Amino acid sequence: MSIDGINLQQLAQGLSVPTEQALAILPQVQRRPEAMGSVNCRFFGAHTLQNKIAKDWDSLDEERQDALQHELLRLVIKHCVGPLPVLNKVNQALVVYALQVIPDRWENFLTTVVDELLRMAHETGIDSVHVGYAVVDILQLFPEELLNISFASNRIARLNQDISQSLPMVFGILTNIARGVTDPEISTAADTPEYVRQLGHDPTWRTRAWKAILKWLQYGIKEEKLFIPLVDMTIKQLCVLAAQQLGSTTLPAESQVTDDEVEAAILTLDDMLSNDTMARRFGKTISTLVLEQYTQPWLIGAISRCVSEDDDHAALQWCLPLISYGEVYMEFLVNNITNSAVSRHIETYLQIMLDLTRFPGYHGFDEDISGSSLEIWYLLQEALAEYEPETGDAEADKAKLEQTRQSVRSVFLQVFKALITKATYPPTSTWLDGDKEDKGRFLSYQREVGETLATTYYVLRDEMLAILVDEALTALSTFSLENWQPLGAILFALKSIGENVPDTENVHLPRLFAAETLSQRFLPLLQSSLDADTRTAQWGLISIKSGLLSLIRAYGEWWKSHPELLPIVVPCVTSSLNQHSLVSKAVEAFRSICDSCRDQLAGASDSMIQLAREVLLAGTTVPPREQKRIFESTAVEPLISLVIERLHSDVALLESVPRGTSFTDLEPYWTPLLNHLNLVDSLARGLEFADDIEERALMGDPEEVDILVQAAHCYEGSAGLREFRRSLLVLMNHVVVSEVWRVGHQDVDIKLMPDVLLECLLSIVNSISRRGPHAFELPFGQVTSLIGEAWSGLVVMQNTGSTVYAQRWIEQCPMFLQSISQLIKVFTGKVNPWQPTRPGAEETDRIFGAILTRVLDDTILGIAREADDVVTAVDQLPNVNEAVFDLCTQSLQTRPNLFVHISPPALARICELSAQALSIPNRLALKPTAYFLTALTRLSNESQSEGPVKQLFHMLWRQYGQTWLQTAIGGIGGTHPRSLLANLSELLFAMVKNNPTMTRTWMSELLARQGFPSAHVNDKEKQLFLQQAVSTRSYNRFKAVVTEFSIRCRNLQGTAYAT
Repeated sequence: MSIDGINLQQLAQGLSVPTEQALAILPQVQRRPEAMGSVNCRFFGAHTLQNKIAKDWDSLDEERQDALQHELLRLVIKHCVGPLPVLNKVNQALVVYALQVIPDRWENFLTTVVDELLRMAHETGIDSVHVGYAVVDILQLFPEELLNISFASNRIARLNQDISQSLPMVFGILTNIARGVTDPEISTAADTPEYVRQLGHDPTWRTRAWKAILKWLQYGIKEEKLFIPLVDMTIKQLCVLAAQQLGSTTLPAESQVTDDEVEAAILTLDDMLSNDTMARRFGKTISTLVLEQYTQPWLIGAISRCVSEDDDHAALQWCLPLISYGEVYMEFLVNNITNSAVSRHIETYLQIMLDLTRFPGYHGFDEDISGSSLEIWYLLQEALAEYEPETGDAEADKAKLEQTRQSVRSVFLQVFKALITKATYPPTSTWLDGDKEDKGRFLSYQREVGETLATTYYVLRDEMLAILVDEALTALSTFSLENWQPLGAILFALKSIGENVPDTENVHLPRLFAAETLSQRFLPLLQSSLDADTRTAQWGLISIKSGLLSLIRAYGEWWKSHPELLPIVVPCVTSSLNQHSLVSKAVEAFRSICDSCRDQLAGASDSMIQLAREVLLAGTTVPPREQKRIFESTAVEPLISLVIERLHSDVALLESVPRGTSFTDLEPYWTPLLNHLNLVDSLARGLEFADDIEERALMGDPEEVDILVQAAHCYEGSAGLREFRRSLLVLMNHVVVSEVWRVGHQDVDIKLMPDVLLECLLSIVNSISRRGPHAFELPFGQVTSLIGEAWSGLVVMQNTGSTVYAQRWIEQCPMFLQSISQLIKVFTGKVNPWQPTRPGAEETDRIFGAILTRVLDDTILGIAREADDVVTAVDQLPNVNEAVFDLCTQSLQTRPNLFVHISPPALARICELSAQALSIPNRLALKPTAYFLTALTRLSNESQSEGPVKQLFHMLWRQYGQTWLQTAIGGIGGTHPRSLLANLSELLFAMVKNNPTMTRTWMSELLARQGFPSAHVNDKEKQLFLQQAVSTRSYNRFKAVVTEFSIRCRNLQGTAYAT
């Protein structure tokens, strides 16, 4: 194909990889009539016009702006008979124009634009129905644009006033089109415009009219004379639309009601009923309309039709306005549920919601809408709880309150039964054959049902519990795997209300949890297995066992009030720990009992010791993670001897290893040790000591404090704990120091220890330390010696030059530093009166000072070995650098005196490393360094330099402060990313606040340098920054000053970042 000798195919090929010849020919083709007349070309032309009006309005003089009005109206008339996408774009341009000039230069835009378009259409002989297309489109676009544009405050009131004058006309047009085909008065009335009559027979334009009404509602309609009739009209029209869909009335084929039209009308009503503002102003009037007109047989028929056709989406659509109504007007419903004038309608409304809740089928498999009404029952319960009649007569108020409660209770009884049905699992074959997505939807819905059951319990209380217990006992006595689902639903309901049932309940739960029931029903079921291991039967049995364990877990506090049942219920739980599919549920139930009944478990100690023994035995089916959870929960003194027994066995096993055994061959020896040490860690976390007991007592009855603390004191001094502490230290010392772990490498003895084992040992030290030094009374000297020995092995490993060992040093070093930080926090904290053997504060500081000297020296030297220069090494080892400065910061905040005992060379290395790390534009390196320097700067206050500690920090500041300051200002000036500005600002603020004199002097010298910190700022700007920085006392203001200076240094004024 060619135009004027131009081959279009060759032109397209030339434009695919643009050539000069093709680009020169393109404008000629674009200006051809054939191109200008295409739909795409006209569409993009209208789009360009719209954008130019919106973005370049101020570039037009007023005369051209006024002339544009007539031109836009002419374009609308021209394109209203063409493709609708082009008309829509032209209409958008007109609306955007109108919003620039109304109301000052175009009053009553909406009214005048309709009249003007009809006049111009009449003059040009265009059928008015085409103008109707433009009118409806403009009436829909105008509120959309109003919501997207911000107006000056002095213009909003005048704009709203101008729009409000046209709203009766707007809603008159739109509502007449929306209901035109079904309302004979509109179709036959002489004053109905022809275009309204014709559009009212077109379902597409009726749908557009509903959508336009919705847009105006979203914009905001405040006049009662518009809003209330609109609600009334919409409800009546939905009744008519439902009759059309149900076949009660018929329309010509071209005017038939469509699903899109129904959906648009429903969404419009839903928006009106969701309006909180209108509910507060006209709640009673709107409620009367909804209850008297919407909850009618026609709605029931529409929903029933959807159910019969398995159309979940349509059923939910019809109920959506009612759900929104209930969410906003629930207080009205409760207040009037006994009012004879509307009670019948309220009952119908609640019945519809109930039918939605018990929608037939299994959620996720057969239906997906029954969960949409669950929120209604929560709101109903909340409204009932807050309901207080105010008739002025106390006796009448009391009677009305009781009557209201009874009415709501009767509803919740039906809700309760419906929820039990909906919580029931589908048939086993359906479940097992279902896909993952279906099961996920069902389980998510079931959780929501559980929350609604808990809400229901607040209304029904004992009545609901009595029903559940009776049904549970009946189902347990007649249980069969062929029909396990009803029992599963009852157990789920009982579990769901567990947290709400008071632990003092002694009427119904004692029947369910009677010793006979636990031993003859619960325990046999939990211990049972299948002779014929079919997939279907197996799933049913597992589900029931899981339900029983979840039920036991949910009533942890109730077991605490009934300790006589613990010796029976604990075996029910522990019997499931050897079943792989139930171990997680069993552990959760076991932990719930232990956490709630720690003080009452003496009666079940035999079962717990037996459980722990089974866990410790080789070949147990309990996974290691669950074993740890069990030991943390069962942390009571009778178990200590079991742990000691296993630790002695581990030590003996280690001693049997021949010297020189290779590292690979050592794995069978350290793997069981690791497992048992993890259990020790869990036991250390779970043991409850005096400080915990005292805290618990203070939360309850203060009179129990002395008794509990005294009991805890005796508990901590028990022989079992002393033996446990001794054995633990022996084992840890053996693991760290023993020759068993020495192997030869390049003629150097290296203490080679698995990473996970070392991590576990350090975790134990941290767990014990967090409880305070009195927890296990670990001797301070032995703990520090132990850490020192392990550190020596780590340093030797790093010094070998081996890449493998260097990598292990990188991984293990941060763990060591974290443990030392934790020990400093514990052993330099407040003196605990229960540990008189603790060394004095001065001696503790000296020991930790020596440890810090050695550890920090070794680490900094180790960092330097990893690269040719320290900066590169720090950049490559951010985790080690972070651990170093986290340790230093923690030490400064916990015990600043320690730094007096760190050797001067080590202090110098720390300060030099900090200056180098601060210069690295990397968050991982800079952030911990900046925190450390900020903490140190706060301690170096020049006005408080008395005492050796203050003098030390002030000396460090005088020696290194200018270097730190120069690096910080350089980073602010552009050497560091903008994301690090907050850290640098905080550091600079600490410098200015704590050492203002020296900081000002140094800043003056630094800023006087040519081109520092940036060539983009002149001397005047630098002096202004200096003056503002040193005189500002508010950190927020200081940060703003730094940010502004940084923007200037980076030459970012006027950019998005600067704003």
